[in-house]
Amino acid sequence: MENASPEEQELAELLTVLIGDYEERRYPIAKASPQQTCNI
Repeated sequence: MENASPEEQELAELLTVLIGDYEERRYPIAKASPQQTCNI
């Protein structure tokens, strides 16, 4: 973020962490074996 205040930068970082946490909880990625990941 260009020209962002330190507070705005901290808020952007906080939102990034919160969104990442939400996505991990709401849309978890199932574990897969190497063979499963290569099947396209």
